[in-house]
Amino acid sequence: MLKRFCVLFIALAVFGECSVTTFPKTHTQPEWEAHVKDFIKLIDVQKLMGIAVNYISDPEVMNFVEFLLSPEFKKIIWEIEIMPEFREAYGYLKVKGYDFGFAFDFINNALNMPPFEPKTPLRNKKGISGVFEEMMAALPFEEMKKLFEDKLETSTEISELFKIINSEEYLSIIKRMSANPEFIEIKNILTLYGFKFDYICSFAKGIFGEHYQGIFCA
Repeated sequence: MLKRFCVLFIALAVFGECSVTTFPKTHTQPEWEAHVKDFIKLIDVQKLMGIAVNYISDPEVMNFVEFLLSPEFKKIIWEIEIMPEFREAYGYLKVKGYDFGFAFDFINNALNMPPFEPKTPLRNKKGISGVFEEMMAALPFEEMKKLFEDKLETSTEISELFKIINSEEYLSIIKRMSANPEFIEIKNILTLYGFKFDYICSFAKGIFGEHYQGIFCA
């Protein structure tokens, strides 16, 4: 029990820090920090953390949390970052004026990994599905979707970004990435720990609606 508490405490501490920590300042990203904060303000972080605490005794949840803190998970993140298609997708966005390297650096730093180098290689279920469904139910999707639609109309950087990521050229890169055997193997490993990529799809669709055509919905 003590081990479970310690593992969950670490995970919650990281989650809590992510909810209040600002991304590193860059000359191209000041607007994005403000956009992220606008969405975070709509989320009841304490409620989500309370849901997580309720799952402290769930074996599958704790197994997944331990996996997220393990060297194996770091290896998965590293393998994704060095994947040719991933780097191509990153490079495509960067050329269009959207450099999200700062976000990857933030993730790597949280996992004690080296900085991202783009130029170099209601409880009726248990486990992950249960905690995910309860957290999804706690998120203000209507308000978040309305905020997104408003920003799509008023924010040049957001409207342009979604035009780019929904373009045939960019989607073809992502489709090739989804067909990469290494990426498929990574998805299979995560599935063994109870995580389904449908979760990411549901979250993104809930906010971005028809403007999201990610590989996780394929």
